[in-house]
Amino acid sequence: MRFISVSICIFLSLGQIKGGQVEDITIIGAGIGGTYTGWRLKNKGLRVGIYEYSNRVGGRMYTRTFPDAPDLPVELGAMRLRPADHLRMIKAGRELGLTFVHFVEEMGRIPERTRLFLRNTHLSIPELGTSRTPYRLRPEERRDPNELGRLLSERFTNYNGSDPNTERFTAVTLRDGVPLYLQSYKEVLRKTGISNEGYKYLFDNSIVKFGFGDDQSIMRFPRTRRGFEENTTPNGLPRVVTIPTGLGSYPIGFLRRFLSRNPKSNPVFQSALNSVIDVQASRIFLVYDYPWWLNERYNFTFTHSDLPYRQSFHWGISRNGKAVFLMSYADFDDVTFWSHLQQRGNVISKKNDDTRVTDEVLRHAHSQISRVYKIDCRHLPAPVDGMMFAWDKYPYNGAWVSWKPGSRWYDIKNYLTTPFPGDNIFIVHGYWGAEYNGWGESSLDAADDVLTHFGVPSYLYNMGNK
Repeated sequence: MRFISVSICIFLSLGQIKGGQVEDITIIGAGIGGTYTGWRLKNKGLRVGIYEYSNRVGGRMYTRTFPDAPDLPVELGAMRLRPADHLRMIKAGRELGLTFVHFVEEMGRIPERTRLFLRNTHLSIPELGTSRTPYRLRPEERRDPNELGRLLSERFTNYNGSDPNTERFTAVTLRDGVPLYLQSYKEVLRKTGISNEGYKYLFDNSIVKFGFGDDQSIMRFPRTRRGFEENTTPNGLPRVVTIPTGLGSYPIGFLRRFLSRNPKSNPVFQSALNSVIDVQASRIFLVYDYPWWLNERYNFTFTHSDLPYRQSFHWGISRNGKAVFLMSYADFDDVTFWSHLQQRGNVISKKNDDTRVTDEVLRHAHSQISRVYKIDCRHLPAPVDGMMFAWDKYPYNGAWVSWKPGSRWYDIKNYLTTPFPGDNIFIVHGYWGAEYNGWGESSLDAADDVLTHFGVPSYLYNMGNK
């Protein structure tokens, strides 16, 4: 049953007994949605309780620190914010007293600091689409992959973004008139007549394989079109930011401020819960005595490859000189590869818990990254510590989700907020509660919709955004 496989924040204003007291509202789940909701309800004069299944607060916001680099929190879950999109997250962070700093690598692939390694070939970003590109592309496909994706979207669909909420369900592929929202991105790509090599070229160059699974195409296509680039950043903040103390500071902060009956099953409810696809992801962080990946010869702070490690980031250098490397940020089918290795071999990290790193993980990670940096694997230094996490199992099943083809997300969002008329049961979850169901902002958006039922206005109300 889909409902019990994820952490869902539920309100039951039916009177739950706790220590002899009756609660007006019970919140199940202490992730960002549950803690935010409790925080915003605390001044309503209601008796509210928050309960969590696991042994930590935060859900998919999972911040940890290394003993050898305590000033460089690592993010095993959410790791960055886009202020132009995450209005609630920015406003709430300021109210919690959090500060924002530039996430230096932004979304990855900054041209002058990026090394690509595709089909055993080292490339710079400007070389994509040139004769050095190791794909057998047709003449019209020999271009930067972003330009190729944009060309296909503009040439083979009628989406123009004039009325996004309506058009996402009316836009079609021009060759057959089938609505985009009924199809996956890979289905739409195939209809464009792109070659197999062209498809693989786009797949391998996608930093995150968003849209190349069975998820809905319309969530990817609008972002490839000319004129629909990302919004400018408000309030003078950088385009991509993070929190120096880690994004786990959000749910912990909400919970600190907060502390001063089962859903009925029916076919419509089950169908709504099954409208999303879990997207698995994993991260591997390693700590070294020095940043061996930064030197006069290369000095690449980001790499992207078709090898299973997929992406690497220079995470930072601690005040004590230790260097932290995000050795692997993988998604899609590569997560199982790393999750399996985490169960094999001897533990080399200082903590033997769900974030442990084994010598099998290290051996494969070093073997892959050494090819990218052209360093003999035997010459790579041994890390002094490591942490990894694979978002592929209960209770999360994935790091984020995406809509299935055929899901009318706006209708599902409205329905799941209050799925059972006459019962005081509300669902608050970023999975189904917002248009973009993969970021923390969507959880706050979903919570805001439910909070209106308790007389709490939208968090953005006084900002003139709603």
